[in-house]
Amino acid sequence: MRSNFKYVAVFILSFLSLIFLLQILFMKNLYDTVNIQLERSIIECLEIADLHELQHRVDSLDHIPDSLKEGGYIEISNSLDLNPSNEIVYKNKKKIVLKGDTLHSAEQIRKTSLDVLNRMNFIVKEALHEAIDSIARPNLTFFYHALDSCLQERKIHSKLYRVEHIHLATDSIIGQVILSDNSGRADIYDWVFDQTVPRGYRIYIEPLMKSVLHTMIGSLTFTLILILFLSFSFWYLIRTIFQLKTLEEMKEDFTNNMTHELKTPIAVAYSATDALVNFGQGENKEKRERYLYICKEQLEKLSGLVEQILSMSMERRTKLTLKREEIQVREMLETLSETHRIKAKKEVVIQIHMDPENLTIVADKTHFNHVMSNLIDNAIKYSTDSVSIHIQVRKENGSSIFTVRDNGIGIPPDKQKYLFDKFYRVPQGNRQNAKGYGIGLYYVKTIVEKHGGTIHVESITGRGTVFTINLP
Repeated sequence: MRSNFKYVAVFILSFLSLIFLLQILFMKNLYDTVNIQLERSIIECLEIADLHELQHRVDSLDHIPDSLKEGGYIEISNSLDLNPSNEIVYKNKKKIVLKGDTLHSAEQIRKTSLDVLNRMNFIVKEALHEAIDSIARPNLTFFYHALDSCLQERKIHSKLYRVEHIHLATDSIIGQVILSDNSGRADIYDWVFDQTVPRGYRIYIEPLMKSVLHTMIGSLTFTLILILFLSFSFWYLIRTIFQLKTLEEMKEDFTNNMTHELKTPIAVAYSATDALVNFGQGENKEKRERYLYICKEQLEKLSGLVEQILSMSMERRTKLTLKREEIQVREMLETLSETHRIKAKKEVVIQIHMDPENLTIVADKTHFNHVMSNLIDNAIKYSTDSVSIHIQVRKENGSSIFTVRDNGIGIPPDKQKYLFDKFYRVPQGNRQNAKGYGIGLYYVKTIVEKHGGTIHVESITGRGTVFTINLP
């Protein structure tokens, strides 16, 4: 069992560790993937915000200075292949000549939409920037609002710290909008709209970790639940294995103790009987009576052992029929006290206090007799040479309270919670001074609970133990 337990524990631990490792690798890969997707979304938002800002300036050309309106025109000169649907037009009834396949009037520029700009290739956008930037500089405030709106739509909740219009060749700032002074710990993204000069936008944005984790919240929650579930399952499995291991050890101890307990009376009774039959000891009346008494005593002991084993076996069944009858408590206790005083090989004083004196209970006489016998027997076994037992029975709130107090060796506080477990015996170093097999108190608790009662123990090491039964 010990060897198998070790292998099982190692296998389970290795398997769970592998699952945790794979889950961590999966989450890391997912984190990297989401991070890349969000970075791509930021670049796309930069492009969209640039188009919005460019459209905004085109729509604002009505407000350019008069000096630029009179008699002039803007020429965008590029070799392009635009079909008639890709119309590029401009305002102020001034001509902007697009040297390509089609020439359009200035009025048509008012009909240009954002969708048309999105379909333009980069050369056209660059040409538009060059043309419009010569009239009006980029509106960084509008660009910021357009960018922030796009980021919110893409569920990117990182805060913008700064937006700059920069000259990339010299890394000089042409214009900027400072939104926060935390740009020192920000991620930086550039968007180049003019490669000729070159010029573009640079933004300082809060690191994406918060946005990535927000995007991964579903996967993170599932992973956390999975880890907690597997951890709980592992803990419960190991706990169960430990319990089985402990039970197995208890059963081994029980088997060893029971074998010894059963062999002793059988061997003694066999030897006494053999002496009477085969060696003529039966002719001597004194020896015959002594040997017969020994046989009787050992057979009674053997009968008691078998009876308790059968009782324990019966208690494992879900259906146990109690033969309830009225019991005179004092009579039962006095009989038990006298029996144990005679059996004991040391001085035993048992005091019985009843309130009222004629107290009776309704219970299974045989089983409840065994309950009280077990408690008295334990008080005698786990005491010093001089045993003092005080049994008190009283009526209280419709219940009968049985208290068995002794002056024995006591039970350590950390062992008391295991006292009523099957096969459990309080460790006493490398030896057990008192014989037993760990089912007596388990049997006591089972029978008391079958009667609808409760039992609890109080003990101080070196000063004694008190068992209290509350029986309805």
